[in-house]
Amino acid sequence: MESINMHNINQIESIEEIFNGKRKNVTSIFSWGENLTRDYNAAVYAATDPGLGYGELRLSRWKNSRWSVKWYPNKGGFQIVFMDAETKEETALEKYNRIKNFLKSGSEVKKYTRKITKPLSGRTLTAPLTGIFSAITASCWERAEVADMEGFKPVSFKSQDSCLLQGWIYQTPGKKCSRGTCFLMHGFCENSLYHIETAKKLSEKYDITVLSFDHRFHGKSSKEPHYPTFGCYEALDLQAAMDYADSAELPYPYTLHGTSLGGMAAQRAGIEDKRVSGLFLISVPAWPWDAVWANAQIATPVALLINAAYGWDVLNNGNILNFRQSESHRPLVCYIIGDKDRYGISNLKKVFKHWHNGEHGEYDKLISESSECRKFFYTVPEAVHPEGSGYCVWHWKKFDSIEKEFFETILCNKEKF
Repeated sequence: MESINMHNINQIESIEEIFNGKRKNVTSIFSWGENLTRDYNAAVYAATDPGLGYGELRLSRWKNSRWSVKWYPNKGGFQIVFMDAETKEETALEKYNRIKNFLKSGSEVKKYTRKITKPLSGRTLTAPLTGIFSAITASCWERAEVADMEGFKPVSFKSQDSCLLQGWIYQTPGKKCSRGTCFLMHGFCENSLYHIETAKKLSEKYDITVLSFDHRFHGKSSKEPHYPTFGCYEALDLQAAMDYADSAELPYPYTLHGTSLGGMAAQRAGIEDKRVSGLFLISVPAWPWDAVWANAQIATPVALLINAAYGWDVLNNGNILNFRQSESHRPLVCYIIGDKDRYGISNLKKVFKHWHNGEHGEYDKLISESSECRKFFYTVPEAVHPEGSGYCVWHWKKFDSIEKEFFETILCNKEKF
């Protein structure tokens, strides 16, 4: 364990230096004994982006105003926990500034929260979430019934937490659609029929079956208390869809095709589920907190309420940087995002690099030009996030050819995937 004198704290040039592996274990020389009193009601803060590392960084204080900083690696995400042996009340802002000044991390400091150990209870606490998400997603709750639509079959199944999910299977009339199954995942404030033309195109073009469903709190699927989690529970819902597909004996290989929120669900499920042969991910925020921070300040307290409603840190669980991929699980991974996407590219590239345990990936290169590579990243000039009108990645002239190579590579080489 490396010691750093508190009076020479500038030995740590930045908190990012710790997370990038230059200092694996750090503690001050002032961490004496075990009798610190943790203030569970204190605000908790992060000094840098949680995607940068794994572990827990604790800021501790004694009655004599001495402090200690401890880094605990490999805890699955990290926190800076404010620990105060005094009973003096402080505002969240005062605590935030004290930690910020002590760590000398300047503009890197971002507000964060501690893990929640008990779920919310009572309408007083859950009503705000229901009201917020009802107002935001109500426009996508109504969708046409698919029972009378040619080629469509309605399906329903339950997720791990008993959330009832409503969806459909599409097979091009007159075709066997037996080359594989594509799970088509829609974005936030959409429903499964928003991408109905994509389903028809994929099924007809590649002779595959397409399964899609409404995310929790979207379309016809369950609402309260099954709130959106921006990756974690949506991934469990997707795995429930794959379980349904297995029971219905839908054809392998399984591919995941996700846009925005759907892509977040797909990457979280796909990093662990060995049934997945490929992921085609469009305009995806890097991880849940990346999506939260890109939206107005009100999004942060809403995200904390989501954690509290589920009773554990579901937001950080949706970050695939916290999970190591099995060496035997090698799906083909393609990311496509616009350089004007409001969620940005830099964090998504960190996620991209994480796939296949950090092995080399190709940027803006066709799959056919690098047949042994298993991950590809494409940046579309001038494309924005797919919200309403605007130039999106699927308007790009190269989009169809990239999508075609993705599907044909998997479908024609099933033994490899």
